[in-house]
Amino acid sequence: MKSRLLFLFVTALAATCSLQAQTLFTYGGKPVEAKEFIRSFRKNADGTEKDSIAIRKYLEPFIRYKLKVQAARDLKMDTLPNQLSDLASFREQIMPLYMLDPETRDSLLQEAHLRSEVEIETAYRFQAKDATTPADTGFQAIGHITAFTLPYAFENAVYSLRDGETTAWLETDDGLHQFKRMATRKTSGKRNVYHLLVAVPENASPEEDASRKKLADSLRQLIIEGAPFDSLAFRFSDDKSSAAGGGAIENIGVGQYDPVFEAQVFNLSANKVPSPVFRTAFGYHILQLIERIPVPETFADNEYALREQLIQDDRQQLAAKRLMERSIGKFGLTPATKDKEANIRKNLEKFNPAFAEQIREFRDGNLLFEIMDKYVWGKATKDQAGLRNHFNKNRSKYTWQSSLNITTITCINKEAAELVRTAYRSERSADHIRKMYSEFAMVDTGRYERKDIQLLKDIKPYEGYVSDLHRNESDGSFSFVVVDKIHNDPSPKTFDASAGEVINDYQEYLENRWIATLKKKYPIWIDADVWKQILKKADQNTLLTAL
Repeated sequence: MKSRLLFLFVTALAATCSLQAQTLFTYGGKPVEAKEFIRSFRKNADGTEKDSIAIRKYLEPFIRYKLKVQAARDLKMDTLPNQLSDLASFREQIMPLYMLDPETRDSLLQEAHLRSEVEIETAYRFQAKDATTPADTGFQAIGHITAFTLPYAFENAVYSLRDGETTAWLETDDGLHQFKRMATRKTSGKRNVYHLLVAVPENASPEEDASRKKLADSLRQLIIEGAPFDSLAFRFSDDKSSAAGGGAIENIGVGQYDPVFEAQVFNLSANKVPSPVFRTAFGYHILQLIERIPVPETFADNEYALREQLIQDDRQQLAAKRLMERSIGKFGLTPATKDKEANIRKNLEKFNPAFAEQIREFRDGNLLFEIMDKYVWGKATKDQAGLRNHFNKNRSKYTWQSSLNITTITCINKEAAELVRTAYRSERSADHIRKMYSEFAMVDTGRYERKDIQLLKDIKPYEGYVSDLHRNESDGSFSFVVVDKIHNDPSPKTFDASAGEVINDYQEYLENRWIATLKKKYPIWIDADVWKQILKKADQNTLLTAL
């Protein structure tokens, strides 16, 4: 029985390995291995369909992709200056992550994820090396820390303690450091907040300090009474880095700011009540919660952010050193090689197959964009005669369904939008708005399909209807729409009104015609047996675990 089970296991393993190594199809005699197709599918599968259905649909787009990239290579597009420059920039951008030993890197990431699940209230004291007597100032609270808040050696020391314990003195070039672990809590996640600062000069007199405090109190009262926080921050905040965006500060976590500021951030409630006015060394602050960002539930959810932090942190040196050690003896690298790091960087595609795959994917993707612009996107946009001919041949397709003529008025902030909306209700004139409020209001008119007007979703509009205000997340502006005319019956569109649809359809026509030419130039042959194996594994839900 054991022999039979072993035989079945080895047979199954051999089938998987042979599937990965086999050619799935060729185009113009150029082979594409099954593993490349499966990897591409795994990266692009959206999970909305069963694998067996989705993978059947994926084969044709993948073949088209390979044909287009090959056509670009045959045209020497990979030697174009912009292609070479983009590839060099991308290589430098992603290289830091791949100059790390994968095993060590992943271990550090897992450790950081586990540590990021808690926050440790910490106190600290320091003694300079040239001090003749030990520090006697006692511990100073530094707030809560989590992974990546402190240098890695200090972080390790704090996380090795229990609540109430103190580290030994830790020596650096600067002096001696000691930490005390006060208490531990679950991670609070992050916060997006509005911030308004009334700055106080460093040497301000008591009278000037009191005047600044009075201004901050007045601004807080305006917020309580309904004044938009972002408008007040834009006008009054001395924190210029956030004032331009209405005071918004995103992704605030522990250990990033002054402990007093941080404590107020994490005490904010969700009912839009502003924080009390509070003082730091910079002046008087007011905060208001925009959004709570929850803690990532799994390592997979957290991995991308952790990777970004890792390459900026001193712990990455451990993984970099380990990569260098493991690279000795490979591709001509010896203990005697001068500047080993530079040698690895220059030949990283050889030392790290995952890096080589990333480079290949970027290069091919960039080539795809280049040739699509040449043969499809740019060509369709410039070919006015072809567009009009396509429109005339398919005129019945371009028809207005239930549609509206609307005026959309967009203002720089909520305060301005409320003012303009009130003015429009009074004057009922878009021209009046253009004339009187052009400095901060933009007016646009047009006809749109009813289903495409998000501001009227779930609304039964009538001619003259003025919508509520809507905040545009992209830039913080506010808009409202006015319904000028309702068209209930279908009617033909003009060429200008259907230009976007015509361009999309003409691009599809050009692409299909081009692909037909490429398939003649690079004949496709699919290995039926390999394709059947892939489909079988897809039906068994084992395809994505085969690599």
